[in-house]
Amino acid sequence: MTSSNFHAMLERAKRCETLTVPELKLLFKTVIAIVSEEPNVVPMPSPVVIAGDVHGQFYDVMRLFEVAGGCPENRMLFLGDIVDRGYYSVETLTLLLLLKVLYPDRIVILRGNHECRTTSENYGFRDEIVRKFGRTDIWKAACDVFDYLPIAALIDGRAFCVHGGLSPSAPTLDLVRELHRCNEVPLTGPLCDLLWSDPSSAIENWMMSSRLAGYQFGQTACAEFCYINDLDVVFRAHQTAMAGYQSWFEGQMFTVWSAPRYCYRMNNKASVARYAESGEVTFDVFDAVPNDQRKFPEGHNPLSGFGSLGSLANLALSFGAPGLGAGDVGLFAGTAEQDD
Repeated sequence: MTSSNFHAMLERAKRCETLTVPELKLLFKTVIAIVSEEPNVVPMPSPVVIAGDVHGQFYDVMRLFEVAGGCPENRMLFLGDIVDRGYYSVETLTLLLLLKVLYPDRIVILRGNHECRTTSENYGFRDEIVRKFGRTDIWKAACDVFDYLPIAALIDGRAFCVHGGLSPSAPTLDLVRELHRCNEVPLTGPLCDLLWSDPSSAIENWMMSSRLAGYQFGQTACAEFCYINDLDVVFRAHQTAMAGYQSWFEGQMFTVWSAPRYCYRMNNKASVARYAESGEVTFDVFDAVPNDQRKFPEGHNPLSGFGSLGSLANLALSFGAPGLGAGDVGLFAGTAEQDD
């Protein structure tokens, strides 16, 4: 298939049109051929626009591109959690993967904790595919793509970017580079930690995460990681930030959150981070697209639940995780997932 065919698909994807099964399978196969050649830690030159979780909120992703200035005009990095929760995980993933095929050097897509079989089976992506296609092989093919996505990025050798956080089992970038990533996310170990861990201002070093996957880590642990690897800053996503972003450890780490009005209910803002050639970090904050400017699937609306978690009981659980702000309660091979 020629690039003109992929360009035509991209124009349809921008209109939130769902590609056909043969088109999606070809897209997934093409993306695997590209990302399988990328290292675990992808080097990127500045300037870079950095996006956090988007969770299938297609219309807000289109707003994100308006705010960021577009791709390939800008070099862009997505920190993972493209799918689940929102109504349009298929179309959101399709859009980003088409950009990867057409502009492989202008966009990097990292793996998030939702880019795995166990989580995406429980949090909406698989159900969405069954609803739209009446089959599961597309979900399985998408999960094969997830296995090949890189783990992290390194901007100018100074800014480390990852979905979740740090791992006590991977104190150096060389150890991250040596990990075997092309499989399902394990229950424990450094790959799990990098996708699931969270910073905490309540501790200095390490403790097991209340998510029951990954760790919580404090300022000392972050400072040691940056010192050992000669880093200035760490960017991560994974946790809802009501202001769209959050600074940790006196600016040595930032959470970037790019899903405004998360799950179509929360009152949070979203942002993209900009990492300049000078090393300066700035944030562009944006709001959700108004309901009258977005399309909801038939039978769904923002006042009757979201994704596969429509009941009031699940909503109460979702927003009731103590000590973690606006959190989700989820399953990761039978464990609890809080926040995102």
